[in-house]
Parts: sequence; C-alpha cells; structure tokens
Amino acid sequence: IEIDDGANYTVEWSLTAVNDGLPHRILITRTSGHVAFFIDGVMTMHDAGAESNANLTVLAPLRIGTDVCEAVDNTKPLVGAVSDVCLTR
Repeated sequence: IEIDDGANYTVEWSLTAVNDGLPHRILITRTSGHVAFFIDGVMTMHDAGAESNANLTVLAPLRIGTDVCEAVDNTKPLVGAVSDVCLTR
C-alpha cells in the first residue's frame, strides 16, 4: 500500500502472497499515524509497520485494476479480481 498526500509518502507491503487463487480478507489500518497490514486476520508486513503523517482528509477516488505508476516504475497490472471492497473512516 502507498499513502501519499503530496508532502508525506509511505509505502508498506506484505510478505504473504495472496495470488494463490483463494479469497483473502485484507485489512489496512492507520491508527495514530501507524499503518498496519493484515491478511486473513494476521499482521503480515515486511517490518513492524510504517508511520504515516499524510493528511487524508480528502481522498482521491478509489481505483481498482489501474495504477498511475504502471509502465513508470516497473509496476505491473493486477492479475486477479478485487471484490467486496469496504472503506471506512
């Protein structure tokens, strides 16, 4: 996941693969500036999480299946499907 408000940039990723053809529940939280990543109820990150000071008062529209970084920084298109998306604040 990337969090970027133009002044503060944070990136965090999981060590757990989810490209196994099975459905997974992925939860990303930010509490008191700390970003945490859960897959199927288990915290799973490359380290203990990340700190994010980004201002998220106005969020950009959610886009699934496209990425502004494709073909720019070696980002590849998603292979698979995203369903049952729920965003809460």
